[in-house]
Amino acid sequence: VVISTDMLNLGTVDIIRIEGEGNGGNELILKQSSIDEMFAQDSNRIIQPVYEGGYAPIKVEIVDPTMVPSADYQIAFDGVDSLSGWKMYEIGGMDTVYSNMTLNQNNRQVIPQWGVAVTVNFNEYNGTYAKATSLLSQKKQYASPNIDWLSGLEDRDIATPQNWIRSGTLSDTTGLAKFYVDRVGLDNEEVFEHVFEGTIAPFGLGATGLGQVMQPISNSVFSSNGTKNASSIRLVYTNDQTKWTRSPVLETSFDPSSNPYGDGYLGIKHAPSKDKNGNDEVSGTGMSWFPGYAIDIETGERLNIAFGEASDLTNDNGNDMWFNPTSVKYDSAGNEIFGGKHYVFVFGNYSKRQTSASNMALNQGFYDEGAWLDSMMNETFTTINFLRIWRSCTWLTIPLVRENQTFLSSDVTLDIRNAHPHQKYSYAFTDTLNNGNPLYQFALYPSVSVEEQIQQISHTVYPNPATGIFTIELADTEEYQMILFNASGQIVKTVNIYNGKETVDISNQADGLYHYYIYSEKGGMFGSGKVLKQ
Repeated sequence: VVISTDMLNLGTVDIIRIEGEGNGGNELILKQSSIDEMFAQDSNRIIQPVYEGGYAPIKVEIVDPTMVPSADYQIAFDGVDSLSGWKMYEIGGMDTVYSNMTLNQNNRQVIPQWGVAVTVNFNEYNGTYAKATSLLSQKKQYASPNIDWLSGLEDRDIATPQNWIRSGTLSDTTGLAKFYVDRVGLDNEEVFEHVFEGTIAPFGLGATGLGQVMQPISNSVFSSNGTKNASSIRLVYTNDQTKWTRSPVLETSFDPSSNPYGDGYLGIKHAPSKDKNGNDEVSGTGMSWFPGYAIDIETGERLNIAFGEASDLTNDNGNDMWFNPTSVKYDSAGNEIFGGKHYVFVFGNYSKRQTSASNMALNQGFYDEGAWLDSMMNETFTTINFLRIWRSCTWLTIPLVRENQTFLSSDVTLDIRNAHPHQKYSYAFTDTLNNGNPLYQFALYPSVSVEEQIQQISHTVYPNPATGIFTIELADTEEYQMILFNASGQIVKTVNIYNGKETVDISNQADGLYHYYIYSEKGGMFGSGKVLKQ
């Protein structure tokens, strides 16, 4: 009988992120209560995000509720490189357990004396870019399941502007092909061409060049962005105006003469700003409202959004400063309409990479109602400001409304999870608890429902103490498995027990106390105890 590690799990606990960011390659799910708290406090960030057990940057499992000392605990990393480690301790307690392997070992460490197992996975960048295989999951969910109104411009590997996601290995720079080359090395496997049917992608894969989605963006911007900045996000479209995002509106017509202000492509439009009801505001230009919001799941920060519209596409709502894409992809002459070109740009927090407050102010932070973007886009053009704006863009999508459907007829949530390494991060340069290194907190208070999963079976271990060889006898002849751990939580022996009796040999192990668990063939725990080798 072989017991898988999944079968050993009795329960995972929710994890609170205190410092640090990233996910170590784990899929993350924020507790809805954390998101609700952000909106209730109007803070634009979740100071201490709470992740659901099993969907957190680290994994903590209760494997033996009878051994868990009910208390609050923390796990602190001593760094984020491959040779770093971690320690676990009770808050206010005296005992500390240290990791028995470095982060790059992707270790699941059992801590028998506390009845838990801790798993920390290591994920790293491939050079300056995230690995293409880093996409963990994608999920679209409607508040009204029977309504599916949100579509998008699907990427197509053809020689037209619909080839707007440049994943792949096409590198021919001659003739027409030079306008449709891929960004070789970013996503050779074309994984990101299939997120929500190819309608959303990391900004670093957006098509650039004459007549393309990102026409004025230079390759230097993409080389500084790549795909590594495309963190795990939640993008929500909602009718709840209290959650709408104040957004700059960008011109997405290639013809400056198509609008009365002569705004260039991806420049902020200088038409009167709109309020949440679509009315012109008394003063100000270039700002409107995106009907929803975006959250960086790895940091708990609400993110800034900008959206576009093409002023020459009046029949598809391209000149009203309002987010209202249509379902039209091409007109009767075959010209690109793309729903009025209401492109959506999600901007990450780039200021967190800076080492001084002055540099932070020069870069995009978390959600500030679009104030920083508005200011930068209205400044006299400089190359450095242009770079600062677009290197913080993380995701790009070209939404459309499905034919015969109604725009925003149901709230819809798009969840994208991307693998990222654990990294240093805190909201302040001072008063950090762990120097910005990942620091997580959780409560170990085993519930009755978990405890009931343990069914103790009568058993005897002898001799105990032993010199290295002992016998285990069970009052049952079913098949079981005994797993022994040393004081550091490492598995030192796995023994199958048949017909209720088995000899166990740990003569090659050091003298000391060893913990053991007994599992049935189906994985439930049926016993536990200790044996002393001397």
